[in-house]
Amino acid sequence: MANRLLNYKINHQVLSQINEHKRSGHDTWLLTDAPIEIATTLAQKIGMTGALGTKSEILEGTYSGRLEGELLKGSYKAQAAKELASIRSYDLTQSFAYSDSLNDLPLLASVGTPYVVNPNSELARIARKNAWHELLPAA
Repeated sequence: MANRLLNYKINHQVLSQINEHKRSGHDTWLLTDAPIEIATTLAQKIGMTGALGTKSEILEGTYSGRLEGELLKGSYKAQAAKELASIRSYDLTQSFAYSDSLNDLPLLASVGTPYVVNPNSELARIARKNAWHELLPAA
């Protein structure tokens, strides 16, 4: 069921960008506030290098209903990107990030080439002010 559900959640413009990055030899990572299990499944499905997501607490092999740490969004997502970059020797000034959420402003601001995807008016305004790239829906 998860695979069927994921088919409807993939933005085709972003998928095209991911494929272009892969053709260019770039590692591609999914950073999301979704559960890590879903993030990993999606990243594998579309051939990404890996995924980071929100971790649920597991006690004696059972989900407790609590989180292990914070939701991976906002400054926590930006920090996770910095930690990943440190571990993998990535230069964030040479990296790309894609987001459709104001929650990801810290992540977008931390990379050299940020993209906003189908932004709402506030995110579009911020992107234009900062000369960030925009991916808009096909007309």
